[in-house]
Amino acid sequence: MPYIMVPVPEQHVTEIMQRVLRLITQESMSDWDEDSVRLLFSDADEPTRSLLSYVARSALLGKPLTDVAAAEAIQMSQRETSTIMRDANEASRNMSHPSILLLRGTTETLPNGRTVDLRLFVMPEATARMIRNVERELHEQESHPLLNDES
Repeated sequence: MPYIMVPVPEQHVTEIMQRVLRLITQESMSDWDEDSVRLLFSDADEPTRSLLSYVARSALLGKPLTDVAAAEAIQMSQRETSTIMRDANEASRNMSHPSILLLRGTTETLPNGRTVDLRLFVMPEATARMIRNVERELHEQESHPLLNDES
């Protein structure tokens, strides 16, 4: 890919270089496919699987999911949930895929007129569908430890 030189004001050079690096990184990433999702999901620990599954279910139902609700649902703190998301997204980048879990900021107006800032988990529907399919496959393959007849 040939390069061209573009004049940039000195105070913006660092910012522009960071944007260019982000664009190059984004271009090198490929979309999620069933095999990649299967690999990520099967290598993940149980809290990561829980968060991926919960976010995928909410995305498929079209229900907004706040970071607070997700943390409560998987019985972890918001800090632990953020760490799980960061680790899952790092694994995504290592696999040359876009982040699998995203948080989007939004504002909600309360009945009293005040506004509250919310952070919502978002996931593309296609990725959510793949996660649910992989989750079902693994559930069928792995027996439940409490239902095991090895006594």
